[in-house]
Amino acid sequence: MMSKSLNFDKDLDPSRNCLNLYRASNYHTEDSFNSLSCQLKPGNNFSILHINARSLVKHYDETCNLIRRLHHKFSVIAITETWTDKNSEELMDIDGYNKLMEHRENKKVEELHY
Repeated sequence: MMSKSLNFDKDLDPSRNCLNLYRASNYHTEDSFNSLSCQLKPGNNFSILHINARSLVKHYDETCNLIRRLHHKFSVIAITETWTDKNSEELMDIDGYNKLMEHRENKKVEELHY
């Protein structure tokens, strides 16, 4: 049983406020991830891909190409530091995923969830 309270503030910076109570995250290169992904049974695993875009408009093609090259259909793709606004959000679709954008008040979008 966890003894910590899980109260989240929508304006927390995820780069400075990482919550990982269970274990260390594993980081992979594209090749090492694809090797690992081949060992998984399709549809039996919940998976999350997190990308810190630092401007999704600037890195949109690169981000979509990376997702296509990874041999895995992720349950959730979370993209932070998108720096998008309502005018550019319609351009940020990723094939095969539904989009949920979280806007901060009076700021550009910081998070995209697919």
